[in-house]
Amino acid sequence: MLAIFLAVIAALGLMFVLVDRRNNRIHADRLQDGRLTAVSHPAQLSFGGELMYLGYNGPDKMAAGETAVYTHYWRAQHEIGVPYGIDLRLADEAGNVWNLPPTRPSSYADLPGKPGWQVDGYARDAYELRLLPGTPPGVYWLETGVFRRDIDLALLPEGAATGVNPALARVGQVQVSAGDGQIEAANAKVDTFAPVPVAGQAGLTLLGWSVPDVVWRPGEVAGLDLLWQGEGAAAERPFSVDVRLVDAAGVTAAQQAVLVGGANYPLAQWPETAVVRDQVQWRLPAGLASGRYTVELAAAGQVIGLGEWQIEAPPHDFTPPLVAETAVLTTSFASLWGYGWGETAVFPGDTVTLELVWQALGTADVSYRVFVHLLDASGNLVAQSDAVPDAWTRPTTGWLRGEFIHDRHYLTLPADVLPGTYTLRAGWYETGDGRRAGEAVLGHLLVGG
Repeated sequence: MLAIFLAVIAALGLMFVLVDRRNNRIHADRLQDGRLTAVSHPAQLSFGGELMYLGYNGPDKMAAGETAVYTHYWRAQHEIGVPYGIDLRLADEAGNVWNLPPTRPSSYADLPGKPGWQVDGYARDAYELRLLPGTPPGVYWLETGVFRRDIDLALLPEGAATGVNPALARVGQVQVSAGDGQIEAANAKVDTFAPVPVAGQAGLTLLGWSVPDVVWRPGEVAGLDLLWQGEGAAAERPFSVDVRLVDAAGVTAAQQAVLVGGANYPLAQWPETAVVRDQVQWRLPAGLASGRYTVELAAAGQVIGLGEWQIEAPPHDFTPPLVAETAVLTTSFASLWGYGWGETAVFPGDTVTLELVWQALGTADVSYRVFVHLLDASGNLVAQSDAVPDAWTRPTTGWLRGEFIHDRHYLTLPADVLPGTYTLRAGWYETGDGRRAGEAVLGHLLVGG
């Protein structure tokens, strides 16, 4: 009898912790008119017409270094035929992520968004979210998103508040408080743990740092983490250090000032004992040459070696190329020199290749993306390509005045597209807010039957 009783209890437990496939007797009263009841943070947010986000249960307050469980709820808007994945992160206004990669609770046993998921129920999607040690106190955004696992394509949230990444919806806020003021190598979550007292500021120690050894291109945003400990290090005014990029000859090729603790949590606000992390986002200068560079931290004459970065600069072509067609599309940072495409008469299911040739008018302050849209006679979108120029390799922040950039795009026509004449439109937009920075009609495409 005891074995039967335990088996019944285990089965009931599984009904609550696994994905809810439909409105059974236990859950029938929770999903009403497309909304889910008894959720601390309810929502009704569509991602690309595929999945509906219904809200989440989870804490509104956490301390740096702590772990909390967030349970999100989803509903399929129609029968799902492709696999989807879910993103979850805690981010600041600048888009910096302050949690370690989310993990599943030990009791979690399924994933939402699988092919064949029916529309008559909802799914529970649970995560353990751990904040990085040293996360500065403040209010952070809980962001979530949906992407196709097979082709890594994000679904855009419809009508949602978003931050730097338009594919991630801001679904809640979390108040973060200071964590433990003492930390060791085992739980610091940095690549290098090597405490060094910092010159010029009594009581301040650089505990460790993370400098990913990756290949960067000029114009990209390179990131590194600095983990500080303050022991009575409160300062009357902000304290800054410099991070430098030094070439093989010992010459400083780039330099950026870093305010310790950031603008929202400077030294003057630190408690007597504190551990604070800075995430440094460094836009690399467009004119950097290829080579191996040393990353250094400098403070009051003291130099601390942090690591190395490989810089791969693209070739800069200043020779005007021949183009098949010309069009007028000019912004503050670029002018369309011309374009060419393989075919102007195609059939449903065909892929059209389009090459745009841009001339840089300067180095942009932000990285713009190019959009290419194919529109029907009513202005409806039929096919598109949105990307950083030259297959994501040439951000506008890395362009040099006068150079030419070849930017190839591919448009695949739907198999059921109707015969007729379609308009090709191209332009620029800013990823942060989606604002367009210039657009123009390039030509027309004839689709046969």
